[in-house]
Amino acid sequence: MEGDGGQLTRISVFAEYFPPHLGSDFRIFELAKQLSSKGHLVSFVVTPPPRSLAGLGELGFRDMSYEKRKEEREGLAGNFLGLPKGIALGWHGKKILAIIPTLLVLLLQAVRAIIVNRPQVIVLAHPSFVCGLVGFLAARITRRKIVLDCPDLWASLVGETLGVEESRFGLRAVQFAERYLISVADQVVVASTPIEEFAQRAGAKHVTLVPNGVDESSFRNGHFPKLESNPRVMYVGRFERWAGIDTMIDSAPIVLKSFPRVEFLVVGDGSLRKELLAAIYVLPIRTFPS
Repeated sequence: MEGDGGQLTRISVFAEYFPPHLGSDFRIFELAKQLSSKGHLVSFVVTPPPRSLAGLGELGFRDMSYEKRKEEREGLAGNFLGLPKGIALGWHGKKILAIIPTLLVLLLQAVRAIIVNRPQVIVLAHPSFVCGLVGFLAARITRRKIVLDCPDLWASLVGETLGVEESRFGLRAVQFAERYLISVADQVVVASTPIEEFAQRAGAKHVTLVPNGVDESSFRNGHFPKLESNPRVMYVGRFERWAGIDTMIDSAPIVLKSFPRVEFLVVGDGSLRKELLAAIYVLPIRTFPS
């Protein structure tokens, strides 16, 4: 990504987690590190995740969604947008009533962050209701170009999280926001062909397919004996509770009772790495933690 004349670009990335906590934010975080390594000036503007706003925190994750603060991780700066306690408490009651004041407060802070950082391009980590909408409005107010990363479709998940799935109007509003963000972005980046087709139907101007991948240098090769008679269970993903890794660890002894010769193949990394490595000593698990 280069500005006019091949010059380096100032980029502000709107995301929900910094450092990354969920899968999609790992994708944008790694891309941001690559851009930064090439000399581009990349900073993060972090909005409160809908899960935290709705009181659905993650085990092992310190929820500081309402704190306005700054952090630096791996050479990247994160500017966290905060919420006054009065508005934050509103999410414990009628969530629908807290949406408008939340968006207004976050939008004001986002515009200030853009003015301070002076980015040429705004990158939205996903078309979600809070992060995507706040980033889009701030970009439009400050007349910045918008690149939307669309690793997944968020309307149904956000609607369920915010408790609007039972309201036909609320769910349609969230779905409309997702499609609208896709249609107005200057560039849309998708992770799969089905999402590419969805973006095209939504009226995206320019769509680029960038599949998810891994840094192969982070993994080590392993040898697996060709024992076709042994059943195998494979897990590839984040070592996080939300991804289900703890369920695999807990269910492994049960599976072993029925299939004593079963082998487990696990590929990935995450906050439950220590728990998984501890289980390896008592279970037939072959692991490739990055």
